Amino acid sequence: MNNKRRGSLPTFIWPIALVMATLAILLLAVPEPPRAEAPVPPQLYSSSFQLIATGNRLGTYYPVGTILSTWINSQLGSEGVFKPVETNGSIDNVRLVTQGKAFLAMAESRIIKENLAENASSPLRLVWPLWNDVVHILRAPERFDPGDTFPGRLNVFLGQINSSTRRTSLEIIEAMGQYRRKTSVEIPPEAVLTSLANGNIGYATIQAGMPNRTVSDAVIFHECSLVSLSVE
Repeated sequence: MNNKRRGSLPTFIWPIALVMATLAILLLAVPEPPRAEAPVPPQLYSSSFQLIATGNRLGTYYPVGTILSTWINSQLGSEGVFKPVETNGSIDNVRLVTQGKAFLAMAESRIIKENLAENASSPLRLVWPLWNDVVHILRAPERFDPGDTFPGRLNVFLGQINSSTRRTSLEIIEAMGQYRRKTSVEIPPEAVLTSLANGNIGYATIQAGMPNRTVSDAVIFHECSLVSLSVE
């Protein structure tokens, strides 16, 4: 009688298969490391969403845009219609709406008015004013010697490129006749508060409505201070 079973694996294969099975079990047992949430460019979002272009999370645009999209979706009876998206700010938002990549946008009114003045056939329409923007200038803790006068002696954060915050910051510096001796650093919005609290930057400009969590956290928890600009 032939006791050999047809289709059985050769003897030398079993150690290799055992090692491969062990590796597979170990890989499945290791949890995937958490991924840092990062803003996805609007053009990569599904076209099934109507995007609301907001701003970064330092200011008021993003949380208000999130509330607005949630409210609109609730009125439509669906959670998959409107979606907020992070951007650099007003200048980016105007461009995204003009290019048809966003349906609604939050922007400083003067940025929209300038676009309308330059392009009579612009598709932009002002829907509703929300609030008067406030320019907050935050100073690092005194122990880092940031300088008594904005923009100070250290590097500064004047806002992201293509944001009305950066444009406003530069206008303030020019109006004050201050020479900007140090560089306006390009850092992620989520790193601004930490950089200010650690003295890596001396000043940071936050343009937002009131109240603003970034500003309150900087003053209450990180020993930063608000700068008052004199009209003199």
